[in-house]
Amino acid sequence: MNIREKTIIARLLFILIAFCLTGALIGMVTILNTDASYAVPTEPNVTARNDASADPLDVSPMPEDAYERVQLTFAGSCTAGSMLGSSSYGTFNEKLSSDGAGYFLGKLTDLFTSDDFTLAGCDVVLSDSESLAAADRGTLSWYRAPARASEIFSVGGMDALSLHCFHAWDYGDAGYADTKSALENAGLLWGDQGKALYFEQAGITVAVYCRYVDDETDADAVRAWLTDKIFYDYVVLYITTPEEDSFLPDESRRTMFRSFADAGADLIVGTDTDKLQPCESWGGGMIFYSIGALLDGETKYPEPYTLLLGTELRVIDGELLDVQYTVTPCRTYDEDHPWRPYVLVPEDGDEYRNVMDFLEGNRDTPNN
Repeated sequence: MNIREKTIIARLLFILIAFCLTGALIGMVTILNTDASYAVPTEPNVTARNDASADPLDVSPMPEDAYERVQLTFAGSCTAGSMLGSSSYGTFNEKLSSDGAGYFLGKLTDLFTSDDFTLAGCDVVLSDSESLAAADRGTLSWYRAPARASEIFSVGGMDALSLHCFHAWDYGDAGYADTKSALENAGLLWGDQGKALYFEQAGITVAVYCRYVDDETDADAVRAWLTDKIFYDYVVLYITTPEEDSFLPDESRRTMFRSFADAGADLIVGTDTDKLQPCESWGGGMIFYSIGALLDGETKYPEPYTLLLGTELRVIDGELLDVQYTVTPCRTYDEDHPWRPYVLVPEDGDEYRNVMDFLEGNRDTPNN
C-alpha cells in the first residue's frame, strides 16, 4: 500500500470516528435536558414522585383531599308513637305535643345533617285518620302517632326511612299507606320490600334494600334481590327482624346474615332487636347484627344504648377504592329527657368504655 492510499484511509477513519462522537454527544445532551414528568403507574393509596431522590422507590401516602367522599349514616328502629295512639300524660305522643318534633333528635341533628344520606327504621303508623282499625296480628300492641310526627325525622336531619318494620302494619294496609304519605309530605324518602332506594354521587351508585325478615322465605327474597348487585357499586341491606332477648345473635341469625354477605351484600345492618349485638367482617361484606333501637315509644326506659353506624365511601375518578366504618355509641335517654338520644364520648367514663368494650368482644353486655 503506497503513502497516498494510507492517507486516504486515515482520513476516512477520522471522519467516521468524529461522526460517532458527535452523535453520542447529541444524544447525551438530549437526555440531560429531558423533563422526566412521564406518567408513572402507582398502586392505590400511593403517589408517584417526580423529584430527584436517592431511593427511586420513595413514595408518600395519597393525600386525604384526593378522595371524593360519600358519607352514609344508619340508625336503629324508631317506634315514634304511643300505644293505640294515646296522648295521655307520660306517653310519647304527649311529649310530641308538649315539646315539638325537634325535641327527639335534637342532640343528633348536626351529625345527621353533616352526611350525604341518613336512614333509620319507621316502626310506627303515622296517620290522622279516625277510621283506622287496629289489625288482628296476634299481638296486643299497636303503635301510632299523628302524621306530623314525620317531622321528627325531617327536622332531625334524616333523609330516608325503612317502612318494612313490624309496627308499620299495626293498622293494616290503610295505616301503611297513610305512613307513606306522611313521610312523603315531610320530604322524606322511604323504602320497603318492593321499593329499594338508589342514589348516585361522585360517579358511583349506592343501593339500599330495606326488608323485614321473619323466616327463610324472606331470606330467599333478599338473596334473589342481590342477584342485581353487579349493577351497583355499593349495596346495603337494612334488615329488620323479630326481637331477640340476647346480646348475641343466635345461630340462625348468623347463618342468614352471613348468607347475605356471601350473596354479594357489602353491608348488612340489623335492627328492631333493641339490644346491641356484635359486628363482624364476613367474606366481602361487613355485618352489624343489631345496632339497637333509636327511639322506643313503648317505654320511657328502654334499652339504654344504641349505635349510629357511619360509612364513608372513598372515590377517585368514579371508582370506589375504599370503605371506612365508624360506630358512634349513644344513650337513648337520661332521667330528665326520655326519648332523646345523645352521643356518648370518652368523658362519659364507664358508660362509654363498657359499650366500646362490648363491641370489641371484651364484655358480654354493654350495660353496667
